[in-house]
Amino acid sequence: MWLKCKLTPVHYRPEELEKGMMFIRNVFFGNFSYNELYVLGRMPSVSVERYVEEHGFPVQLSIVYEGNGNDELPVTLISHEQIGWWDEGEDSDEYYDVTLKELNIILQDYEGELNLLMEEQEESFVPEIFEGKCIISFTENEFIIDDETYNENEENFEKFINQEENEQW
Repeated sequence: MWLKCKLTPVHYRPEELEKGMMFIRNVFFGNFSYNELYVLGRMPSVSVERYVEEHGFPVQLSIVYEGNGNDELPVTLISHEQIGWWDEGEDSDEYYDVTLKELNIILQDYEGELNLLMEEQEESFVPEIFEGKCIISFTENEFIIDDETYNENEENFEKFINQEENEQW
C-alpha cells in the first residue's frame, strides 16, 4: 500500500564542505523561478562560510507524513540515508536508485508530495525498507492510503502513528 507523504529538505550547518552534499538553488527563467536540488560535484575554492553565504546551507532530505490536520504531526518516517528506491509503477517490477531528476520533479511539480510504499507489520503499517532504503513513487500511483482511508477507521490511524503494540488491528 502507498502512503501519501511529503519530501522535506532540512538545512543543516556543516563544519566542512564535502563532495556529494546536497543544496537547493533558485533558478530563474525569464519571469519564472523555481527551486532545484543539486549535489556539490567538486570542492569549491572558497571557504565554507563564503560558499554558504552565497549558496545557503546544505540540506538533507526526509520523508514526513503530514496527516489530516487532526493529529500531532508531522511525523518523520524516512531519514536522508534511507531515500531510496524508485518504483516506476506497474510497467516495471524493478526498483532503481532515486535520482536528482525524480527528486526535483517531486519538489517542483508535485509540491513535495510523493508516495511511500508501506507494509503491514505486527498489526501496523510501517515503511517498506529494501536493502536499507525506502521505496517511493509519484503520487499518481494507485492503492494510496489517503486521509479518507484513515478517517474511516481512526483507531487504525492512531496505531499507525503511535505504533501501539497492544491494540487489535
